[in-house]
Parts: sequence; structure tokens; C-alpha cells
Amino acid sequence: MKTGGIIAVVAEHEDGKINRHTLEVTAFALMAGASSGMRTVVIIPGNGMTEAGRLISEESGADVVLLESPHLENYTSEGYKAALHEFLMEYVSGIVMVPHTQRGSEYAPGLAVRLGAACITGVNGMKSGNGMVFTRQAFNGKLEMQFRPAADFAVITVMPGAAKPEFCSSGPGSVAAVSSDIELKATRYLGVKKSGAEDSGIENADVIVSAGRGIGGVENIGLITGLAGLFDRSAVGCSRIVCDRGWMEYGRQIGITGKTVSPKLYIACGISGAVQHLAGMSGSGFIVAVNRDPEAPIFKHSDVCVVEDLNGFLPEFIEEIRKRRAG
Repeated sequence: MKTGGIIAVVAEHEDGKINRHTLEVTAFALMAGASSGMRTVVIIPGNGMTEAGRLISEESGADVVLLESPHLENYTSEGYKAALHEFLMEYVSGIVMVPHTQRGSEYAPGLAVRLGAACITGVNGMKSGNGMVFTRQAFNGKLEMQFRPAADFAVITVMPGAAKPEFCSSGPGSVAAVSSDIELKATRYLGVKKSGAEDSGIENADVIVSAGRGIGGVENIGLITGLAGLFDRSAVGCSRIVCDRGWMEYGRQIGITGKTVSPKLYIACGISGAVQHLAGMSGSGFIVAVNRDPEAPIFKHSDVCVVEDLNGFLPEFIEEIRKRRAG
């Protein structure tokens, strides 16, 4: 017999550890559950994830289900879709929240098809009112779109930074293990090949100076590295277009398909503020943006906004910092 509705968070993990994005999605789900009265459950597909389940239940206070199978020890789209569909069909309705990562974006649409569910990708907020309404950005953050699921189930992918991983639980949630009988028929896991790129250090930097299309060309990268060199524990980052054009290596890319960072200071130079890049830098403590376009979406997310041409502003800014430190 089917039970009532559920808000299910599908955890993402690597080497037995739950990532920060899953905690953000869990916080997002708990807020949705508080406003709707629906039960929130964190589902961890895998094998031998008991310790990870205990830790996330203690930190968030949410109930946890360990969805266990030898075929789930390593991620495959086929395995996740089959096991999650098998588990969720025990409920009459639900909202399935998936981290908006390369992995989540791969299996979420297929899971929605199996459930006969709505599928909303890139969600970064929600509104209360007549039912649950989810929001996402469009046209590089210049517009906000609103969606209300019309089906009994909805599968949504939640952007990094949609909620802070902060919890006010009165105690740990329950942890239960459920065995899955799935078999992989079309997929065979072969392993993960790590990138040969050198570690850029941006994930541990206190200060990041990041370059976007607006720097003009590879000849201006020196301005970015020069500014970063004025700070201790600093690193240079960039948006995807800079890597695509060969101006910097992909190990420095910040965003959904790159690194997620949380420095104390983030200086965005010539970056318009596409939602994919904003997702990777949303954890920054203080954001300074320099862009000659006064309507650049990144200004909506910045603490200090400088409307200037980079080639004129950065050399003078760097020189002024050096003078003040020398004096």
C-alpha cells in the first residue's frame, strides 16, 4: 500500500563522504518541508554508507534512508534511476531534490520520465503560496522564472548556494537501510580517471581574483595574476569561456562544471554573472565585481560594484595598493 507524500533529497558522495552541495540541498528541502508539512528524507544510494548516513542525520536532523545494493557502490545513471524509481513508487506523491551537478543533471530527467513526474532544472529558490513554487534564473540572471509542478511527483535539480548548510535540529534523525534488487543491464562501471591538470589551489585560497570574457584576451591575464599576487593565500580563477578560449587551464574554472569555492574575498574581473559561474562562487564571504556593463547580473550578488573598463582600472588599482603598502 502506498504512503503519503515525501520530499526526498538524493545525496551525492565520493569516497564515502557526503559533499557540501548535498548539505545545501538538504537545508533547502527542510525549508520546503516546514512550509508544506511534508516529511523530508535524505536518500543515500550506495553500499556501506552507514557512517555517512549517521553523520548527515546528526548534522541536519533529517531522516536518512540508506538505499543499498552492490550495483550502487559506484555511480551509474542506470543504477540510480532504477533504484530511486523502485523506492519512490512506494509514495503517492513527492518532490525529489537532486544536486545540480554533472551527475545530477545526467540522471534527473530520466528519473522524472520513469516517475511520470515534472522535471525542473537549475532551481535556486522557492516561494510559498498556492502550492510549492520553484524559481530559476534565465537570460544570464536578468529574469526569474517561476514553476509550479502539475504532476504528483516533481524531480528538481537544485543549484549550489540555493540554501546555506545551516541547521537548527533538536536531535538526529532516524537512519534506516533498504535493500535494492536492481541489476545493471546496459551499463558496466569501469572506473574514474582523474584529470592530469595540476591543482590550482583555488579551493583553499582566502582570496581569489577571477577573470571573465571582459578581460579582452590572454595578453591581459598578467593584470589578474598581478592583482592576486598582492594578497597572501591567493589564487587566480576564471569563468568557463576563458578556459574554452585557451586563456587559462580548466583546473582554474569556477562554476557548476568547474570548482566550487568559498574564499574570504572574491574579485570578479570582467565576469557577467551567468548562473553557472555564480553557483561556483556563491559561498564567498565578500565579493567585489569590476565590469564596464552597469547592468551585469553579477552586480546583484556583489558587495562592491565597480563600473569601469578593466584595462584602465586594474593597473591604477594595483599601483594604488602598492603605494599604500609602501607608505
